[in-house]
Amino acid sequence: MNQRGFAHIVLLFILAITVLIGSGIYFIHSRLLNHTQSLTGVIRTNSTLLVAPPSPSPDTQNSSIASLPLFIQKSVIVYTTAIDNTDSTNIYLLNGLSSKPVLIDQGEFPTLSPKYTKIAYTGTVDDTSSVMIYDISSGKKAVFVKEAQGCEVMSTFWSSGGNYLLVSKHCGGSDSSSATVYAYPSGKALTTIPGIEGYRSVSAEWLDDSTLYYTEPFYGSDIGSNGCMGLGFTTQVTQIVFPSAQKKTLLAATALSDYNLEDIDNGNLYYKKSDWEGKSCTSGVPVDTYWMAKGDGSDAQQINKDELPSAKTDAQYLLMQTKVLSMLGAKYSKDSVEFIEQNPSDNNWIVFTISKPSSQSSAGNNAQSGTIAIMNLQDPSHTFYQIGQGLIASWLK
Repeated sequence: MNQRGFAHIVLLFILAITVLIGSGIYFIHSRLLNHTQSLTGVIRTNSTLLVAPPSPSPDTQNSSIASLPLFIQKSVIVYTTAIDNTDSTNIYLLNGLSSKPVLIDQGEFPTLSPKYTKIAYTGTVDDTSSVMIYDISSGKKAVFVKEAQGCEVMSTFWSSGGNYLLVSKHCGGSDSSSATVYAYPSGKALTTIPGIEGYRSVSAEWLDDSTLYYTEPFYGSDIGSNGCMGLGFTTQVTQIVFPSAQKKTLLAATALSDYNLEDIDNGNLYYKKSDWEGKSCTSGVPVDTYWMAKGDGSDAQQINKDELPSAKTDAQYLLMQTKVLSMLGAKYSKDSVEFIEQNPSDNNWIVFTISKPSSQSSAGNNAQSGTIAIMNLQDPSHTFYQIGQGLIASWLK
């Protein structure tokens, strides 16, 4: 064999080795990449690793965290996840999208304090429904109020300055709820608000840190037997000022008229007036009108129902829901997108829950099939990011 032929053989041998090494490197890189991708979005629940998002996930591809704005990357989000085979939920705190979720406690209905420093939620202590407080900076939790045996806490609402907590509850065999206002942090009970018979919630809203409005039941025997209210009860709007807990009726019920609190917004009071005059008490329908007044009930003016803040909020919610659905695809229905909440710093960013399409949901397991996700309404396709498995989420910041 001449020298030139030998050189050709050496070159072919080197080329073959290079191809084999390259293939091996590509194979190893692919295995490492796949392994890395299989670890993304892992969260820990009850010492069990759950891969987020749950399968099946939306078809839309996840954006990378690095491509999102810095203030979104550092988002602090609180959310709940279902505990398998129970009616209970866990509450998690996510301090930045790249961090691991922190288990706060087993509980429900987390509510953020106005300054985003505390989380009030419903927990169980000694088999008793209780209000718990979690301090975000220290990571410590404490019992705020233990309700009486047989009572179940339904919700909690902070006053605008965080000095009072309205706790709605349902007790015993009653078919209605009541609410108690507690001073924070002392836990002193200041007053109790009666619920409306047959309703398992209390209609109440804070005007500011010291003024609360609510719809108060007012029974027919208290206003005489004239008109329809002799058959049952009517409702009126009452104001409570704290810390004295002094009550004042702003919109008083009559035998033929009642009032219901609708909204509180920008210091204004929105309410519904129902008139029964000239109507049959047993089969008639009252004439409902809607009104806006100052916080003290003065300067009332009639408005259309669609001018209520809640009506405008509902319309905005529907627009956001439609935007999300247009990105997810046809197999998702309106009911698949729930619990949309806007970011407090930028309303274009939303956090929401995506349920499985109805055709893929298992009976009795719908509550456990959600995916928590975020996106920017102005650029959905480039900002969609799935956080993980969950039920309801809220931004802290």
